[in-house]
Amino acid sequence: MSQGEKISYARAWGMAQSVQIFLESQCKRIEVAGSVRRQCSAVGDIDLVLIPKDYTDWTGISKFGSERIENALREGGFSFVVNGPLKKKVFLQSEPETFYDIHLTTPEKWGCIFTIATGSEDFAHMLVKKRRANGWCPSSIDFKDGRLIQNGELLETPEESDVFKALGLPWVDPEDRGRL
Repeated sequence: MSQGEKISYARAWGMAQSVQIFLESQCKRIEVAGSVRRQCSAVGDIDLVLIPKDYTDWTGISKFGSERIENALREGGFSFVVNGPLKKKVFLQSEPETFYDIHLTTPEKWGCIFTIATGSEDFAHMLVKKRRANGWCPSSIDFKDGRLIQNGELLETPEESDVFKALGLPWVDPEDRGRL
């Protein structure tokens, strides 16, 4: 999409499902996030969160699967706008107007990354903003590198529900996260 252009939820859902199915064999877990998951009527870009399968390189060293995801995307006809080890922004060469944000994570970071990538932007901002600054995050907890840390200890947040529980917040369905 060109800047500011949006597509319908139904079209975005179909496109997200296609890419999810395409990447599934390279992933331990993959889910649609962002405005598609929130079921917004108009979608600006398509977000997916995934845990790539680790692999062993020719030296026998276990590697995080970011390179495999990158190779699969290239082979699938995607071009890169951003190609970091944990975040990739891509578009299909046949549909250059639609961007995909691909967030790579680990099982330990899944809950935080999936929650934030689902958004909305305002919701995610309130989630990480301290309560003393009128946000929702307790002052004893910090979001850092895709994890929650409380008093120097890593909290276990393998699922979104764990993030809400750790922050002392009630569960908010994805489709309600755009309404603050």
